Amino acid sequence: MKKSVWILGAGASKGHSNENFPSINEFFLKAKNENFLISNEGFSDLKKYINKNFGVNISDGVKLDIEKVMTAINIDMRRNKNLKFQNIKKSLLRLIRKVLNISTKASPENCSEYHDLKEVLKRNDYNDTVITFNWDLLLDNIWDRKKILKQVENNNTSDMPDNYYRRFILGESGYYLSTFGGLSVDPPYRNYNNKSGSYLKLHGSIDWLYCQNESCVRYSTVIPTLDYHEPPYYCSECHEKMEYLIIPPVLNKDFNHYPFIRKMWNKAAKEIQSVDELIIWGYSLPPTDFYSEWLIRQSRGSLEKLILINPDIDLKSFRKKFKSIFKNEENEVEFDYYKELPKYIES
Repeated sequence: MKKSVWILGAGASKGHSNENFPSINEFFLKAKNENFLISNEGFSDLKKYINKNFGVNISDGVKLDIEKVMTAINIDMRRNKNLKFQNIKKSLLRLIRKVLNISTKASPENCSEYHDLKEVLKRNDYNDTVITFNWDLLLDNIWDRKKILKQVENNNTSDMPDNYYRRFILGESGYYLSTFGGLSVDPPYRNYNNKSGSYLKLHGSIDWLYCQNESCVRYSTVIPTLDYHEPPYYCSECHEKMEYLIIPPVLNKDFNHYPFIRKMWNKAAKEIQSVDELIIWGYSLPPTDFYSEWLIRQSRGSLEKLILINPDIDLKSFRKKFKSIFKNEENEVEFDYYKELPKYIES
């Protein structure tokens, strides 16, 4: 049976939310419109940093690539160990969480595209894999995130719906440690064989908590939380303060600092190495995200068809980026293009 892998970018959530979700260039504009950048919100150092390095005042509601801002902050952190830059980065991540939180709450109830995706995946018994670079919870909520987390917190996992989010919670997250599966260790393997689909959030999530204590048993995993907008939280194992795990799409992702993220990327690479059909929705392959390009390249040799769902498919520069990845392939890859998900479903 042929297996497909979906890769979702910010355009997928933007399309699902009827354009309510910000693109990578609209985070600061959204923050300004929601009054997050007023003086008492604690973003003054972030505003000064952006004004100095990019020559714009984000309080004016400008469009600015958040990837470039995060890349600049990361470079400064490596050049200078001053805590100032670490605090600026924390401020930016806090702003990202606030923007995505309010965008999730404000999304119309009749949003349909992730529901449509759910039905497409359900027809294949959830055997396809979904990889997302998004931090938001729109797709998680489609798969009963709140219900599943409430059941886990109440130690009631008997009647959970069988979907991608359940598999993630009971098979990948820190809650896995409390299941029967978490008490055993699978033997090493020679050939990767995952017949069921997985849900892999490669850049983290606004509701993921992780323990920074490397000696703690929870260090190498994440704990999703229902009330992610009400910090702080403390590790129930070592009692140290927990942090939110969001990985920006920057040049150097520091995977070694986050074992769980490293595990997710390793698994995503294994999934893609043997895929027949790759469907990329709402992702435009930004120039700073070399890791994501590397990931897509793992499909060279096995891929038969690449489906691109994006409003920019008519641009030669957009198509060229993806075609260059499969240049000089021994088996020619078939390309299909759709401007939006409904057009793909109708085909």
